[in-house]
Amino acid sequence: MRIACKTELAIDTDSSLLGGNSEWKSFDKAYQAPSIVTILERRELVASWVLENIVRSWITDHISSLEYFITVGKHLGSLRNLSGCAQILAAIDDTSLLRFDGLWESIGGDHEATLQELRRLISSDSHYKNARAIVSTNIRAPSVPYLGT
Repeated sequence: MRIACKTELAIDTDSSLLGGNSEWKSFDKAYQAPSIVTILERRELVASWVLENIVRSWITDHISSLEYFITVGKHLGSLRNLSGCAQILAAIDDTSLLRFDGLWESIGGDHEATLQELRRLISSDSHYKNARAIVSTNIRAPSVPYLGT
């Protein structure tokens, strides 16, 4: 499977990410917290790209494309990249994929279990308790937190 994606990401490291007063939620958030705005825009681009790759594949390849991205999500989770997991799940849980006849019944049991585990990891239950537990288990290990919506 060949997947092409050309992206550029520039994050201003001097800006405050979350600020004391949640500047990233303000009206002028592009000025107050440009890094957060860039990260949130990137999330939308990646989710759209994943969805497009699954939907535009040949009919017989829908299942293998879906299983491929579930595997990518699993690897992102093992790398503690919660933002990447959320991007993959946003695409997989899109309503346009839910409408494909026979798609969900055709994925393998291992991939279905992996998908349920990813959903549990990024679940908003108890204020993202599972995601917070992953990030807080080893504070020195690198991770990419999920910033939410």
